[in-house]
Parts: sequence; structure tokens; C-alpha cells
Amino acid sequence: MAPKILLGLLIIFLGVTFAAQNPQEVTVGYFVGPRYTTYVWVVAVVSFGLGAAAMALAWGVSAFRSGREKGRLRRNVARLEEELAALKKRPLPDEPPVYPVAALRQRQALPPVERPKMLADTGSGPGAEKR
Repeated sequence: MAPKILLGLLIIFLGVTFAAQNPQEVTVGYFVGPRYTTYVWVVAVVSFGLGAAAMALAWGVSAFRSGREKGRLRRNVARLEEELAALKKRPLPDEPPVYPVAALRQRQALPPVERPKMLADTGSGPGAEKR
């Protein structure tokens, strides 16, 4: 909390010293429309305020979207927890499941899978003559 207060006091101090050192008047206008004559520090404060308002609007939109996403994810977690609780209540089958390939080999007596021969196994390839 203290760093935020110090930062705020620093910004206020810089703003006051900027206003004291720049008492000039400037004319502000856009392509069409009225032109205003005001102090430089007023232009700086209005620009800072408009920038802060734009940032607050962007942050608000982001926070709104994050809140919606958070709610959606919470509902999804609740649904999955209910599904898990329902699955825990179900009885297990008599025979536990086994890996399908191992079960097929046992039931159908499939031949074991041969490992492919590597270059070192064949006696050829780099390093074969060093043996």
C-alpha cells in the first residue's frame, strides 16, 4: 500500500512542478470546429485523463471476458466432478482390463514382434571394422 501512495504523491509532485514551470497558453484545435486557448498543463492533464479512461475501458472489457471464461470453466469442472462421482459408484467388471495387444497375443497366439535389426547388429556400418 505504501509504494502506491508514494507513487501517487510523486505523480502529483511532478504535475505541480510541470504546471509551475510551464505557464504558457496554447491554442488547441482539430481540423474543424472551435479552437480553445488554455494552459499547457491543462492539455497535459486532459491527455493523461483520456489515456487513463481508455486503459480503464480496455481493462474492463478484458476483466469481463476473463470472468465469463472463469464461470464457464467452473461449470465444466463441476460437470466433470459429477461425472467422476457417478463413475466411482459404478461396479468394476469381474475381469480387469488388460492391454489390448497383450490380450490378443494370449487369446490368438500371435507371434512375438521382431525387433528390427540395427546396423550394429549386422556387423556393417560405421565402426564395424574397429572390432
